[in-house]
Amino acid sequence: MKRGFTLIELLVVVLIIGILSAVALPQYTKAVEKARVSEAKIILKALADAENAYMLANNGEATNDFSELDITIPTESKDWEFVLNETIGAGTFSLLASRKGHDYGILYNQGYGPEDGSFLCLASGDDEEGECKMFGSNFYYMESTNWYVVKI
Repeated sequence: MKRGFTLIELLVVVLIIGILSAVALPQYTKAVEKARVSEAKIILKALADAENAYMLANNGEATNDFSELDITIPTESKDWEFVLNETIGAGTFSLLASRKGHDYGILYNQGYGPEDGSFLCLASGDDEEGECKMFGSNFYYMESTNWYVVKI
């Protein structure tokens, strides 16, 4: 009597593994992307703290130059590109982390509007919800027909 698995049994096992990987892979990529967003939020918060320290030392004037801040965080990484946006008024600024290769970014506002001190996911794209959909189904507001914003 020969021992071993039949071809049907092997095909069933391969099919089950394929089904499990098809279910698990999207969840894995979503978790990895959320981890990358957490990295960007940590860097944005550190940059915002450095900008606040700069403003305290310079009579409330903000800077648009990362080199003037007392922090050594790379303003560009493998996944993100960081931008210190122009000031809107005294004591206000915003920081943007743009996701390389994707149509979304993380915005941190300091000092103005209802989103003061919070993180927003900005997405543009052709699909209905953009890439910010992974952070929740409730949109914070729609800025225009091509931009979607979610408070995260």
